Amino acid sequence: VATVVGVRPPGIFRANTGLNNQRIQFYGLVRIAAERGANVTLQTLRWKESRTSDALAPHEYLWDVECWNAFASAVAVQQENLRFPFLVDVDIATPGVTLFKTTELWNKGLHVHTLQHVRDMTGETYHDLFAAFNTAMRPAPAVRLALQRAMPVVPYAVVHARIEWDAMRAFPQQVVALE
Repeated sequence: VATVVGVRPPGIFRANTGLNNQRIQFYGLVRIAAERGANVTLQTLRWKESRTSDALAPHEYLWDVECWNAFASAVAVQQENLRFPFLVDVDIATPGVTLFKTTELWNKGLHVHTLQHVRDMTGETYHDLFAAFNTAMRPAPAVRLALQRAMPVVPYAVVHARIEWDAMRAFPQQVVALE
């Protein structure tokens, strides 16, 4: 029986968590799975629906599990040095399932965004893992369809000039008014 990892209930969740922060936590879980040669149980993956709500959505409602697992199969064949986990439907009561706190996932996932992470790695494995993670994270078919229907007919551009509150507290001297 393969080792399986997951998130302690209620799922990928952190107070005032936006989508990008949840992705960082999910990457932390994927990184743990890769290090252990484990797969990830879908049963524990729940995403916070909005910053102002505690409602959680199952992973498969938002993300394309079939695409993820097809990508994991391709990685297994093409790259011997990279272990990319499958998303599996395994009950958390099954022996061999290890659950992690979201704070552990946050700490593990956040290192990809720091220079220290780059200095700590002896090879390219984690850089390859992060690239694989971003490639495999494809929205679920229903989400893609909704996005396609919402797209304007004419070409357009968007500027997203926003500084998150946590960044404003951490770096107040770097905040610039856009007037």
